[in-house]
Amino acid sequence: MKDKRILFFTVLLCIVLPATELFGQVVKVNPIQLSAALSVGNVTLTATGNNASSGVGAVQGTLRNNTSVEIGINVNITGGLYLSNSGAGQNMLATRVFLRGGRYTQSGTNRYITLSAGASVEISFEAFCTDLELDDPTSEESFSTGSMPSVMLSISTSITRYISDHFDVSLTIPVQLALWRAREKSEEEIEERFRFNRTEWAISTTIMSY
Repeated sequence: MKDKRILFFTVLLCIVLPATELFGQVVKVNPIQLSAALSVGNVTLTATGNNASSGVGAVQGTLRNNTSVEIGINVNITGGLYLSNSGAGQNMLATRVFLRGGRYTQSGTNRYITLSAGASVEISFEAFCTDLELDDPTSEESFSTGSMPSVMLSISTSITRYISDHFDVSLTIPVQLALWRAREKSEEEIEERFRFNRTEWAISTTIMSY
C-alpha cells in the first residue's frame, strides 16, 4: 500500500460519577491495566483491523467482562499492548483503549472505561503499525495479544509514557514516526509511505528518548 492511512479521531470526554451505588453503599471502581485483566482471564478481547495504520480506531473490537463484578480498565496502556495479526497485514502496538466513540470516564487523574459484570462493550484502540513494509490491517484480519518483542520494549515504554503525560495533544504522526524509527527504518523509507513535517519529526525524536 503506497500511503499509510491514519485515523484522526476526536476523543470525547464523558464525565460520569466515578463510583456506583449498591444497597445504599458507594462501591468505588479501582481501574486496572488491560494487560493484567487479560492475563488472569478477567476479560476477553476480540479485535480486528480498520484499514488504517495509526490512531484511535485503527483497531476495533469487543471486551467482555468474565467476572461477576464491575471492572474499570485504565485508558492508558502502560508499556503498550502488542497485537499480533492473524493475516498478512501489520502487527500493532496499542497504547490506549476507549469505549467506541472515544468515550471514557475521568475521576481526578484517573481515566478509565467501565465494564459491567458479565457484559461486553465495543472498544476502540489507539494503535500504531509496527511493520512499515506491510499493508494496513483490514476488518477481515483479527488480532491476538502476544509478548512484546524485545526490540520494542524500550520504545513502547517511551511512547506510552509520553502519550500519558500529553494526553490531550494530537500525537498520531509523531508517535508513529518514533515507532518506525526505533524499528530502524530510515527517514527516506518512511517518507515513501507516510506524510509528515519537520515539527512532527522533531517531536518523534523527543519521544524516542522520553
